Amino acid sequence: MHVGDKEVQSALAGTWTHFHEEDKGDHQVFRPASDPMPPSRGRTTIELRPDGFLGRSAPGADDRTNHTGGKWEVRAGKLILKPDGGAPSTYDIVQAEPGKLTLKPSF
Repeated sequence: MHVGDKEVQSALAGTWTHFHEEDKGDHQVFRPASDPMPPSRGRTTIELRPDGFLGRSAPGADDRTNHTGGKWEVRAGKLILKPDGGAPSTYDIVQAEPGKLTLKPSF
């Protein structure tokens, strides 16, 4: 059964935090921001709103958190993040379930 891009986009809506301690190779693991997490020096968080708005926060060079906005979409099984004023990033969606999102950078 093929799941359409709109259904996948709906399932991904939410706020996801990168749990780098669970990464395997080039697969990046994200969990809901509400999940308890071990201490870490800076984590990347992506907010994927159902209307296509992207909110992203990540540690900056001086350890202060940088916040950016933009747009996001799902197309052909790929998550495409388009930050305002920046180059888009594309990821293969390896796994998407309520408690875990696994992405692989796609070049």
